[in-house]
Amino acid sequence: MNFSIDIGLMNFTPWRLLTIVMALPLGISAIGLQLCIESPKFFISIGRQDEAVNSLQAIYMKNGGIKNKYPVRNVYISQETSRKGEGKPLLQSLKDQTFPLFKPPLLRRTVQLSFLTSVIYSINNSLVMWMPSIVQAFAYGMDSAGAGSMSLCEIIISTQYHNTPVDSLTCTSSLEERTLFSGIFHGLLFSGITVCVSKFAAHKKALLIAFLAIPLVSSAAAVLNQDEYASLVLFVGMMMTNLCMGVLFSYYVELYPTSHRGMAACLGVMVARLSGLAGVNFIGSYVMTHCAATFYAFSAYLFCGIVVAYFLPAPVAKTDAECTNEA
Repeated sequence: MNFSIDIGLMNFTPWRLLTIVMALPLGISAIGLQLCIESPKFFISIGRQDEAVNSLQAIYMKNGGIKNKYPVRNVYISQETSRKGEGKPLLQSLKDQTFPLFKPPLLRRTVQLSFLTSVIYSINNSLVMWMPSIVQAFAYGMDSAGAGSMSLCEIIISTQYHNTPVDSLTCTSSLEERTLFSGIFHGLLFSGITVCVSKFAAHKKALLIAFLAIPLVSSAAAVLNQDEYASLVLFVGMMMTNLCMGVLFSYYVELYPTSHRGMAACLGVMVARLSGLAGVNFIGSYVMTHCAATFYAFSAYLFCGIVVAYFLPAPVAKTDAECTNEA
């Protein structure tokens, strides 16, 4: 579509419509969260045993139980000390939740997961943010290269010498088909891969290392490769870091005690956004002038991520008895 509607504060264009459509699932998810039952273990960790019992009772009823026949009246966790936060000032509460993450024994995991988060999000967000430009550069390179062969860097760099002068450019509010179809292909491809690898969810550490190794090889090979189609495949391989996100954040839940994992995950999101912002600005100003060095830097950064990921704990299979005791 190609429209522009003046609504006072802004012109409503197809790009804004696309943003709204992409944000709708987030709003629906926020509403859906209200239907979820809070963790009983979380209630116990902050000294609210009655609400923990209510949560357990609600889960019992969801599973087909009868309210009046629920046998549990009191719950406790022997291995965790109850942390009552009622009546504390906001800053004191934030301090109590945050400082333990940067002290032994949690400090090592905080640094480890934060570094992996910066690796994954700085590379992935920068590539995804600039994907329309790179797709357009690739298409231009394919059109202009003819029978010749060009690497991904040569395709990207070649566009800066053939751009129309800035003063004669016209800004349009419609979406180009190449951008739209590349986004659809990207979503379908990685959704399919995610469904396939979900069958190996028990091997989180191996999956994380594999999804860091593939972009590492793709980044290095993209500089050396001289085939246009292979360059596009390698670019897709470089974006496979986004498959690490779910695996990584499962470690934020697994490696921290209940009373700290919420704050740990929030700090992880903050690191992710800051890393993504830094990556986008770095790529935007550097890839056109030092493309090969950028991709080699990606490879080195990903290699460091693999080394750090190697020291993550391997998943431990739990017996039915252990799972029952946890519950």
